[in-house]
Amino acid sequence: MEFQPWEKEMTAVTVIYRMVECHEKIPVLALNTKWATVEPVLQDMFNKDLIEPSQDNQHWVLAKKGRDLLTRIVGMIDTSLRFEIFASYNFEAEVAPEHYKPNTTEVLDDIWDPRFDPESEGHKEDLRLAMMTWMAEKLKRGEKGQGDLDPRRIVYLRQLAHGDFKDDGKFFFLEPNLRRVFDEVNKIVDSAYGWKDLGDSVEESFELGQILYTAGMLQLKKEEGPSCGECDAPLACFKNPKECPVCGADFYPPVPEEGEECECPNCGTDARVGQKRCLGCGASFHFDLPEGTVIEEEETVTTTEYTSYYDGGYGYCYGYQPYGWYNPYDPYVDALAFGVICGAILF
Repeated sequence: MEFQPWEKEMTAVTVIYRMVECHEKIPVLALNTKWATVEPVLQDMFNKDLIEPSQDNQHWVLAKKGRDLLTRIVGMIDTSLRFEIFASYNFEAEVAPEHYKPNTTEVLDDIWDPRFDPESEGHKEDLRLAMMTWMAEKLKRGEKGQGDLDPRRIVYLRQLAHGDFKDDGKFFFLEPNLRRVFDEVNKIVDSAYGWKDLGDSVEESFELGQILYTAGMLQLKKEEGPSCGECDAPLACFKNPKECPVCGADFYPPVPEEGEECECPNCGTDARVGQKRCLGCGASFHFDLPEGTVIEEEETVTTTEYTSYYDGGYGYCYGYQPYGWYNPYDPYVDALAFGVICGAILF
């Protein structure tokens, strides 16, 4: 089977996935077996020290470089999830003029942006690939780029992470099955909305991309951050508010009456009645227990080489430490983190 460069890379990534997640044993001698289609890829992976023979020389196992690549793959998936907020953008949803910050195109910090509401009615588009390719262009123009972004890799990895490439009764690596998957990915990318479609010209579209990027990253922060328990107003864009900026709900328990002692029994840091954790040592508070009671908890930690290939993009897995929110205004700040999905992976 003839592989294009991106197809060869994704086949190698899938081999690693099947070895780790599906605990599949791939024979070292793959010719004349069902693995014959990917024999050239396996040999390239061996030559690049990604895989190595098992102790009995019967099947392939992941080498050190292969484990490092697995960490990068998880990073690529997590990076793509930074743009999940653009999965359903409503071009027809209106923001009331009074809901904008003065002299800006930004929605107020205490307002949910209706344009990103997937339940709203109107002309909606999936702009995830559009905004990822826009950011790659932005970094490239600012000489912060780390290689071209191939959206086909992104689409494929997202499908892989969601378990789309398990056999389900058919061996995945047969040539017809591989070709079908690659063709479907090409169709998705070819039909996707592009950032150049945002305006009437390339430069207008590029400028609109920045406005949309800022709006999306602010909305993502609101959705992933805390909200008021009384009125549901988003709070992530406010720094440690003591009360809700919309309804005035108090976020702190009442201060103890004068003369009543309230401090952490573990480290002595001042505390408030109803507080759940000490701000000094992080100990948990249980105000229903006798005053001064200290609960000792025994923690058992089990270390394993692998945890999960994909756990939603925000947890730790395969040694990857998730990245936080992107800067809504300056994509250059996050150039290094975003760069993990740009350029070639293997070949």
